Amino acid sequence: MSDLDLDQFEKLAARARSPVTLAEGGAPIVYLPEGTTIESVETHLPQPIRVKRTVILTTREAFISYFQEFKNVHGHSRIFADLETVAIVGILDDHMVGVGLRLGVGEAPEADAPKECEPMWGSHRALYKCPYSRQWDAWMQMDRRKVSQLEFAEWLEDRTGDVQEPAGTDLLQLCTALQIHRRVTYGSATRLHSGEFQFSFTEDNEAGTVEIPSEIKLSIPVFQDGTNYEVTARFRYRLAEGKLTLWYELVEPQKYVEDAFAEVVAAVASETATEVLAAKIPTA
Repeated sequence: MSDLDLDQFEKLAARARSPVTLAEGGAPIVYLPEGTTIESVETHLPQPIRVKRTVILTTREAFISYFQEFKNVHGHSRIFADLETVAIVGILDDHMVGVGLRLGVGEAPEADAPKECEPMWGSHRALYKCPYSRQWDAWMQMDRRKVSQLEFAEWLEDRTGDVQEPAGTDLLQLCTALQIHRRVTYGSATRLHSGEFQFSFTEDNEAGTVEIPSEIKLSIPVFQDGTNYEVTARFRYRLAEGKLTLWYELVEPQKYVEDAFAEVVAAVASETATEVLAAKIPTA
């Protein structure tokens, strides 16, 4: 190797040993010989350089506790809420914005000093997705689903504990009537002054009627261990060839989700003393 080649080799080696920043504020780069790869040696250090994890919490209390324990004392931990996915994410090492962040120790920022952003990695996160209650899931899954009177009666009988109006005994009587008269032929439906639907039928050449309320009121929580909401379900029916098909329609169910989520967000903001910002949280 000539002296010239050796000199060039030494210059390249020196570049590889020292990071180079091409522009102020830019990321440092290192020159490497062609065909080489870069490998992290972080695993050989006594401890990681930074926290890189997303902790999935299963209760609101657990989320608050974790965020409180690991939030940054300098104020660059933030919380975001996504109504669409009813999820809350706390970014423990989010970017920090303030005035005079790069001032020397002991220097006070001027009153009109511009705000600066101290970039952080945002790799330490706490995630809480509000779990829907069993009651809410059950009523939402059956919402607007058209079924036979027998299937409807059996399903409703299992959910009588969720119903506030009419009384449980009245609802059980309705379920029993629908199950007993399951092989009847229905002829007509009438809307009574009370608002109930009255269905006339014949069974073994004998006439009869069965009455169904136009709506029922539920008392159920939207989220697990959450506040109960009074939710209205309106009964609907269809008569075709003597067969009765029943279903119900929940009235504005999204409104209750919004209210319940707002309640969770308010509690998180209060107990963490941190503003919760509305955001779209990526699913991946």
